Amino acid sequence: MRQLFWGGDTPRGTFVFDEPTKRKTYERINYQPEGKVNLVFLGCPHATLHEIKEISRLIEGKHIAEGTRLWVMTTHSIRASAERLGYAQIIEDSGGELFADGCLATCYLWTDSKAPNLERAATDSVKQALVARRSFSSKLFFGETERCIQTAVEGDV
Repeated sequence: MRQLFWGGDTPRGTFVFDEPTKRKTYERINYQPEGKVNLVFLGCPHATLHEIKEISRLIEGKHIAEGTRLWVMTTHSIRASAERLGYAQIIEDSGGELFADGCLATCYLWTDSKAPNLERAATDSVKQALVARRSFSSKLFFGETERCIQTAVEGDV
């Protein structure tokens, strides 16, 4: 087994990712996170069916705050399954949107009237946290999915 994972070598060290380390990491990723949120963006990499089920469970019976948008990105095939299972409808009934085969980076391709307001965004994706901050100069909240859904419903962090 050792040969498989380490090529016969012994690891040079270990890294413990405990709760204090997690908090420090989240603090480094967050950038001026407090305040009104224009967009909550989930699904980068694209959300799995299990993640969409969880998002729909968290949002069911609630509604996205006025002035805030909730975007969930997934693949075409997963979206089709989410539609058949009713998850897409739950997200859409809340005021959220479930997109297929897209990415926040495609905002560069949209006209100004269709591009989302990215002044202050929230995400559960480290990748999108960096994209939003560096590409769009967004003030950003990074947190777990449940907290992002809460932010979408309340409209601020």
